[in-house]
This record gives sequence, C-alpha cells and structure tokens, in this order.
Amino acid sequence: LVAFALLGAIACAADGPTTPGAVELYVTRVEISPKSGVTLPAAGTQNFTARAFWSDSQYHDAALVYEATDGVIDSLGSLRAPRRGGIIRVIARTRDRRVADTAVVGVLAPTLTSLVVSPSTATIESGSSLQLAISALWSEGSDSVPVVDWSAPVGGSVSSTGLFTAPAQAGTYRVI
Repeated sequence: LVAFALLGAIACAADGPTTPGAVELYVTRVEISPKSGVTLPAAGTQNFTARAFWSDSQYHDAALVYEATDGVIDSLGSLRAPRRGGIIRVIARTRDRRVADTAVVGVLAPTLTSLVVSPSTATIESGSSLQLAISALWSEGSDSVPVVDWSAPVGGSVSSTGLFTAPAQAGTYRVI
C-alpha cells in the first residue's frame, strides 16, 4: 500500500492530483553535470546529463529540456560548440521553466594549423609576374584564408594580393 501511494504521488506530478489525499510532487532542484571546468576546442563536443530532485527529497525521472546560449545542443544533452571562441551557458530546465541549472563551458578560439603558399616553387622570366595563392586550415576544420602580409625580402616585389614581380636580375628569390 505504501508503494502504491508513492507511485500515485509521482504520477500526480505529471497530470495533477487524481487520487483524493495524494500529495503532489514537484521538482525542487535540477542538477546538470558537468557543471564547470569544461573547456572545448572550437566545434568540439561535450555530453551533459541532468537530473531532477523532487519535493519528496528523491531523484526521479523528469522531462528536462536542454538549451545552450551558443552552439547546438540536442535533446539528450550533447553539445557541439560553435566554430569560434567564447563562453557558453548550457541550461537544463523543467518544461515549465520554473526550475533550472546552468553549466559554464569555455570554447577555445580556433588556431591556424596550416598556411600554404602555392605554387611552392616556380620559374619565371626576369621582370615578369606570378600570382601566388594561399590556403589555410584551422583547428576546427574550416579553411577560411586569413589576411596575410606578403613580402619579398631579397628582391622583386609582391603586392597585397600576392602578385609577385621578379626583378630584372636573374636569381632565386623568396616570397614570404
């Protein structure tokens, strides 16, 4: 009989009291885990879990909702961070928005992992020009090319767009 009363009380929390004299349970606290200390690379992932603490001082299943202030989080608590650095708050809350808990996640800014000039070597006539191109790869997988400063420290000239013009004197020249 005691087990029946407890089960009836839990059922009442979702649908409202249906049994006269039953005590209605309600969520008093939500706990999200991990709550702090999470640092992700840009576009990294982290799984969160949350549980509801009810008015009978017990943990019971509850329909909780996850939200994130940036990035994407699914209904199971799996977060994919954005492709830029910053701070994200991950919130686990009750559907009625009355009770929630928040985790703080740091996201590291992406770092440039590769910068390649092409062609890497070329032979051109003295005084002629060659258009150089640049490609990049970032730690989170993107390939956007950053702004670069070109230079030709030994001879010749290079424009801000990577157009190298060889000097009149033949030789080996380096473009940086």
